[in-house]
Parts: sequence; C-alpha cells; structure tokens
Amino acid sequence: MSDGTTPWQLFPNLADDEFAALKADIAERGVLVPVEYDEHGNILDGHHRVRACRELGIKDWPTVTRGGMDDEAKAEHVLTLNLSRRHLTREQRRELVKRLRVDRGWQLERIAERLGVSVATVHRDTTTFADEKVPPSAVSSDGRVMPTTYKKKPTPSPSIFTTSTRQQERAGKALLDLGADAPSKTLDVKRAERIARERAAEQRRQQPTEPTTQHGSAEFRHGDFREALHDLTDVDAIITDPPYPREFIDLFGDLSKLAADILSADGVLAVMVGQSHLRDYLRLLDEHMQYRWVGSYIVQGPRNRVHKARVGTGWKPILLYQRPGATPNFLLDDLFDSSADDKRHHHWGQSESGMASIIERLTEPGQLVVDPFLGGGTTGIVARDLGRRFVGCDIDAAAVHAARERAA
Repeated sequence: MSDGTTPWQLFPNLADDEFAALKADIAERGVLVPVEYDEHGNILDGHHRVRACRELGIKDWPTVTRGGMDDEAKAEHVLTLNLSRRHLTREQRRELVKRLRVDRGWQLERIAERLGVSVATVHRDTTTFADEKVPPSAVSSDGRVMPTTYKKKPTPSPSIFTTSTRQQERAGKALLDLGADAPSKTLDVKRAERIARERAAEQRRQQPTEPTTQHGSAEFRHGDFREALHDLTDVDAIITDPPYPREFIDLFGDLSKLAADILSADGVLAVMVGQSHLRDYLRLLDEHMQYRWVGSYIVQGPRNRVHKARVGTGWKPILLYQRPGATPNFLLDDLFDSSADDKRHHHWGQSESGMASIIERLTEPGQLVVDPFLGGGTTGIVARDLGRRFVGCDIDAAAVHAARERAA
C-alpha cells in the first residue's frame, strides 16, 4: 500500500494541538470516520487519522476504497469531504488556494466557487505566490489533457467499505481488476472480487481452449467428465468438489457411474458436498458405489449461514465411497482441517491447505488422483506438488484456463 502522503493531501496539516486532540479521541474511541483510499492504495482522506493510528500502534481501521475517479474527480471529492468539516484560517486557505492553482491548474473562478469565497479574495491570495508558475492545463490520471476551465460533473464512484488493512488491499485490487467495468455503487469486498472473477472468467472463455495440456505430472482437460475421463483405468482416488445447487444433483449419479468404471479395486471416491441436499447426494452415489464414511472438512473463518435451515455451519461433509467388497487403508482421522475458502481462482474454490489434508490422508505419492470438477485447479496443483499424478477436467473453459495458468 502507498503511504498516501501525496498528492491528495490538499489541505494543510492540522495544528499540533488539533492533532493531539484527534489522537486522544482515537485512543479512546477508535477511528469513527473511515479513511478513504483510491484503488492504488493512496489516501484520499484521513492522513491525520492514519498518522495517529500508527503512532498509537493501531494496525487496522475502517476504510472505504473509491475507484474509477480521475485526478480531477479525486480533487473534487477531497474538497467536498473536507470543506464541510474544516474551518480554514487565512493562512490555511492561502495554502489550499496555492495547491489548487499551481498544482491543479484551476481557474480563479472555480477555486472561489469551491471554497465559498469571492474571486477577489482568491486573487489576493494568489499574490502570496505570484512567482509560482501556473500550468496552462491539467492532466488526468489516464493521460488526458484538459484546459484549466475544465469542470467535470461528478458521477458516483465504485466504493468498497472495509475494516482492515488486508481488506483494503483486496478492495483496491478488485477495483483495479474491474477497471471501467466496476459498477458505480457501494459494494462489499467479496462482491467486488466475485464480479472481477466473473469478468476474468468471461475473458478466458473467449480464448481458444486446447482439449488437453500437461504440466509436469498434472493433466488438465476441457470437456464434460462423462466423456472426457472414460479412457482412464486403475485410478487410485477421485477427489472432487462438485457444484451443490439442486440443478446439478443428477451429476452425482453420473459421478457414481464414472467411479465404478475407472477406480482401481481399492480406489476411493471422496466427494465434498453441502448439506442442504445431502440425502439426494447419498442416494445417487449409492447407485454404483458402496458407502464407507462421512469425513468432516473444517472451514476456518466466519460461519456460513444456511438461511433455510436457520443454521450457521463451519464444516462440510466429505462423502467417502469404495467399490463393494473393497478393503481400503485404515483412515486414522476423519477430521480434515482447512484455512478459509480460497475464492481467488473460482467462486466455489477451496484452500490449498484443506485439499492437501485430504490428498495426503487418502493417497500415497505416485498414485493417480482424478478431479472431474476441476474448478480453479486447486486439487490438481496440490496433488502435483505432493508428488501425485493428476488428471482433471471441467466443462467450463474459463475454469480450465485458470487452472492451467496456475500450473504453468
């Protein structure tokens, strides 16, 4: 993150006693007004709040990240925020006039209008820096040159409210990824990231997609698993996280059939599922495979609220199946630990640590792991890094491209 000291600190620093009062208030009550950033991490408003927090050893504070504003819009925004709550002394007003006139290239009439003073007052203020060169034009952040008479009608900017430094960095990245596609409204950081992922996925779908690519011991295929994986035999484990919604339930019967066709005699089928349609998943998987056990995939972080059942859940079932009569290795622990879900590569993505706990416990190095629902490729990346062979596929070209990019 930028330290944010320039160029948007348009107003003079607070006097020592004013800053001391602000710092004392923050020490007692915390930061009550969010610090505002642009998508590059530059502070637009709240320099003194950040300075006070750092001196107090406070590492996180409420923030809002604004995107899509050029330099002119940022200057207008900063002025709007501060003029309504700051009473400028004559010296402070003169310093602000200088910055707007010399640094921003604003006309006297525009400065007077924004500061709520007469043009004559602004003209008198300019005599204190008469030797300074005033630029003939202002340049926006995207390189457009505008005359100093330019006055842009403000439009709503995409804004993301966050509560920590880490979230603020995520907000800035999401707005940068979205660029001009960012909606002009207030978002939460997860929603912004999801829109950015969807935009990136749509761009990937427009690219040519090879049917099969190999990356070390990992192979990624594009296609429907019911057709793309039937050439495989003696697979040691199918480890997968299919889509959970009702419209995809029938795929679990097809997954059961695939497992019966390609798994080795002692191979294992491990299927991560949600709980809303658990009985349907079990019924369909039972069609061709033998139920063995339910493992528990512990997810760290906030509880996922299942509103229909009125339950906040912190785990997911892992349904373990085998061929009828098989004798699999003893599973010493049915609790699988994970960090928070990783949605960077796919909106249903799981963490690498969580997939590693499953792969290490259910397979051995050198064995073949298959994932019919590749998603962002986490299972494949982890299996390869743990010394397993891997084949995965997905019907969505965007998912296959994302997995291949990670593996390259």
